[in-house]
Amino acid sequence: MAGDVTTHPPLPPTSDDDRLDWLRLLRSRRVGIATFRRLLAEHGTARAALRALPGIARAAGVPDYAACPEGVAMAEYRAGIAQGARLIARGEAAYPPLLALIADAPPLLWAIGDPGLLSRPMVALVGARNASSLGCGWPAPWPRGWGKPASSPSRASLAASTPRRTARPCPTAPSR
Repeated sequence: MAGDVTTHPPLPPTSDDDRLDWLRLLRSRRVGIATFRRLLAEHGTARAALRALPGIARAAGVPDYAACPEGVAMAEYRAGIAQGARLIARGEAAYPPLLALIADAPPLLWAIGDPGLLSRPMVALVGARNASSLGCGWPAPWPRGWGKPASSPSRASLAASTPRRTARPCPTAPSR
């Protein structure tokens, strides 16, 4: 029924336009992962959610709200493709199956390289936008000696809510 909210994960985009709408919705101001999922559940598609956002914002006391412009999302998409990246949506076969089990898993991931590696056992370190000096230093020695690169990939990633500007890595931690 229209207007019902579902807790089932949304179906992945089926066209380039749908994929761009997902990216626009996720990059829109005040839309995080939970809000993204709720909006898709309430409105059925990212495009419908994008049309509804200004009214939702107005009702919440945010005047003159505008969703992420299509040109901004398209520029991000083209920049990712130019870097050899692939945009993987939750629900697609290439999306990491263990990550998909997490309720607030990011709806979209940028990936470079063999996406098949994402289904293999690994250790992931997820960074914060404002990492402290302690947070930058303490994980540095961990990956040394962890598994064999060919059998147990390790990776560092930034959450989907990373700002659009390029994130800066932590300075190299001193050797211990």
